[in-house]
Amino acid sequence: MTTFSFRRAHAVGACLASLVAGAAQCQVEPLSLEESLELAAARSQQLVAESAAASAAREQAIVAGTRPDLVLKASIDNLPIEGPNELSLTDDFMTMRSIGVERELVGGAKRRARSDFYEREAEAADAARSLALSTLRQRTAAAWFDRLYSDRAAEMLVTQRASADAMVVAADVAYANGTGTQTDVLAARAAVARSDDAIAAAERDVALARARLARWIGDDDALRPLAPPPRTDSASVHHGNLEQQLALHPDIQLMLKQEAAAAAQAEVARAERRPNWTIGVEYQERGSAYADMVSVNASRPLQLHRSQRQDRLLASSLATASRARATREEETRAHLFEAHTLIETWVSNRARLERYAATLLPLAEQRVVAATSAYRSGRGSLNDVIEARTASIETQLQNLALEAETTKVWAELEYLIPAEAGSP
Repeated sequence: MTTFSFRRAHAVGACLASLVAGAAQCQVEPLSLEESLELAAARSQQLVAESAAASAAREQAIVAGTRPDLVLKASIDNLPIEGPNELSLTDDFMTMRSIGVERELVGGAKRRARSDFYEREAEAADAARSLALSTLRQRTAAAWFDRLYSDRAAEMLVTQRASADAMVVAADVAYANGTGTQTDVLAARAAVARSDDAIAAAERDVALARARLARWIGDDDALRPLAPPPRTDSASVHHGNLEQQLALHPDIQLMLKQEAAAAAQAEVARAERRPNWTIGVEYQERGSAYADMVSVNASRPLQLHRSQRQDRLLASSLATASRARATREEETRAHLFEAHTLIETWVSNRARLERYAATLLPLAEQRVVAATSAYRSGRGSLNDVIEARTASIETQLQNLALEAETTKVWAELEYLIPAEAGSP
């Protein structure tokens, strides 16, 4: 696998120039979060599959609402197989060549029940598509933010690398002048080595983040530079009317539609307890010496064991509908708890980020300034400077990690309810 270089990737950018004579340098449009979501939706085959399932169910609904086809029947009755008229179609007065049609008579109520079941199945497929779209948006947004903060962490570490080089130079000069120690020189070089290792790890994280984003939007677009992130100081899901909002949660909507489909299936089973009549008519031709005939027939299943067959099928369908209802109620509680957890995490993380900005980051930088000033005045050691810079870098990385976590929680909340669902 080709080794990814963060600095080389930034030098090259995501520019895919067309080799046209006299063409200007390629300008790649930054990739915004919203565009990423659109690209992911356009690329998703899961959405195509769910749409196809809905279309298939609606086609079935149309078929289920129509009367059964006529059945064409043809037969040869009472054909002699021995004696003087053996295998003759016309000599024996009982031999008849018959042709006719028959049709099962399915009542309108039963056809409507069957059609309604497939309509509910189509609605469930639509809800499944909405759930897939919500999940797709959440995962794409998480991958976009992963890429954003991986880039920022790598950029920060590359910038800090110059400071580590400067400390090595300072330690070498001080040691040559007799004002520093070999321990300081080794400590400075160790700091550079740790910085290089951190950059290597950051380059790996950037490569993985690009791969995660490419999973949803494709390789070429995942290489583009990122646009500034959207504002994440407010989310569409909040404590104000959480239960009403969660009624539009795509998973809850899917279970509601599945519950409706199960109830419709129970109605089909109830309708199937009434057997259908089948009516047929036949024209029977005999030899020219004999009269032709017409036969009319009717048939109907004898439900001699209804309590063991049709009633049990109905009971099974009713139990399935009851299970769907209970599952939805339980999942609603679980989603309510999950939403509360996301909101509390997001609010807490934002408060922590304010603390980082107001206190922790300034204090870390002030410590670096104080340690550097003390070292230059001969009142401190280079090791103090290295420790202060290391602590400052760790604080900045912790802040970036908290920002990344907070934005991903925001994305889960923001894209939890499909925009097309509207407000409750």
